[in-house]
Amino acid sequence: MAQSADTLFQPDIYYSSPKTYEIAGIEVTGIGEQYDPETLILATGLRVGSEVKIPGDAITKAIRRLYGQGLFSDVTISVDRVEGQKVFLIINLAERHRLSAINYIGLKKSEESKIKEKINQFPGSQVTDNMIAGVQRIIEKYFKEKGFYVARTNARSGKGVKGTQAIVMDACKEKLERDRKRGIKNRPIRAMIAGIPNVGKSTFINSLVGKACTKTGNKPGVTKGKQWIKLNKNIELLDTPGILWPKFEDQQVGLRLALIGSIRDEILNQDEMAIELIEYLKNHYQGILDAMKTAASHMPRVDAIGVSSAGVYVDNRIMVASLFLKVPKEDFDKKVKNMYIDVAKEIGDVPVVVANDGDVTALAGAMNLDDNGVLGIAMGTSEAGGYVDTNGNITGWLNELAFVPADYCENAMVDEWSGDYGCGVKYFSQDAVIKLAPAAGIELDPDLSPAEKLKVVQKLHADGDKRAAQIYETIGVYFGYAIAYYSLFYDIKHVLILGRVTSGEGGNIILDKANEVLNTDFPELAKTLKLHIPDESSRRVGQSVAAASLPKLH
Repeated sequence: MAQSADTLFQPDIYYSSPKTYEIAGIEVTGIGEQYDPETLILATGLRVGSEVKIPGDAITKAIRRLYGQGLFSDVTISVDRVEGQKVFLIINLAERHRLSAINYIGLKKSEESKIKEKINQFPGSQVTDNMIAGVQRIIEKYFKEKGFYVARTNARSGKGVKGTQAIVMDACKEKLERDRKRGIKNRPIRAMIAGIPNVGKSTFINSLVGKACTKTGNKPGVTKGKQWIKLNKNIELLDTPGILWPKFEDQQVGLRLALIGSIRDEILNQDEMAIELIEYLKNHYQGILDAMKTAASHMPRVDAIGVSSAGVYVDNRIMVASLFLKVPKEDFDKKVKNMYIDVAKEIGDVPVVVANDGDVTALAGAMNLDDNGVLGIAMGTSEAGGYVDTNGNITGWLNELAFVPADYCENAMVDEWSGDYGCGVKYFSQDAVIKLAPAAGIELDPDLSPAEKLKVVQKLHADGDKRAAQIYETIGVYFGYAIAYYSLFYDIKHVLILGRVTSGEGGNIILDKANEVLNTDFPELAKTLKLHIPDESSRRVGQSVAAASLPKLH
């Protein structure tokens, strides 16, 4: 039978221009005989004969409803064909894994047998979130009855922390009862907080107490000795230095502890650790891909992938990137260079476009301002810079502004990583704030991470500390002169700045001082360009939107 002339198989779907169709047919694929296709279609809310907008919310809701069944690990809905105004849909499903066996690690054989009797899960049954949660509850109850209690907490966010007190009191209720019978009243429970270095013991205590009563830091050895902390009249906590095994029988355990910062940097070869980290990430590549596929499944269709990443890229291949500088060339060529291309192939062999993060910053600015000739500068951990020319093109050249000079004095700051004098990375980044703090009379805790030090300065500034304002004023002066220098290489109409250094009122001070420099020393240049800070919404999602648009613009 001949197909109609207006039949389109696997038609292109454009997100910028959704269309309304009548559903003429729905097919379900990827399921076994145990599932009824008609029942699954009913669950989606989609009906043959009804109208649907593609792309649109109805498709997204249908995917969510199928995920909500808890039966499938992957759900996609695609367009098979279009005949005039009628559309034929395909629901592609992937069943969850089925149970093969449950292995128990760290249990005695007698305990393993008892838990097996309680779990009662049979091989071949489908692995669902509810099944996993049920098994966890059974195991937790078994050990709780033996006196082992578990509390799930997040010390940074505070989630679950307060519930720890109730668990401690429950675990010690028999002891409290014995004390009561012996006439002992108001004796607090004394609990020791123990664990490996840098795991977050002090952070947990601070979160539990509700104030910074112990010193913390993003490295091992911050806690030097034992310290008693009174939580309340019922509980006292002992903060202890981190402890490690005298010898690691499994070297992988030692490696992973080193990678997460539980072993001091001074006793490790950092070059070797960097290579080991790359290898570790490579071995967990599938997990990363699974996460990306899950994200993709929530969209009706993935047509392309846009990537914003630090470094230099040619034909979507990583040529130079600071993260991989210590990787040997042979390993770089095999495991790193084509990383983004390989990801795109795994997702569905869709087109991928990779651009320097500074260039994407500039693109976000051009999209936000609806104009071209934009120089984008992100002041974050480093300095990222990029340029959209007057024709709306990302040039891709001279975008690593982090190492372009911003200070020509003999005593200019030296970048420890590159050895360069007076380069932008030291003046337009969080490192600039940290380095300028002592000169402004602000002493920062050396045990804090760079990001934490920046937050201290930002908090002081928010509280009205004039010393913090001086830091941003200094950065602004340097930035004004840097813009004049950048203008020798770029035809600039707009300069957009963003990044964590510009958060709060500090960003406005930087812009005000930069404008003051331009108006005073470069008045003609000041007439031809404008400085901008995007609004909060654009700061959050602007770069992501710009990255997503790369394949279309390419």
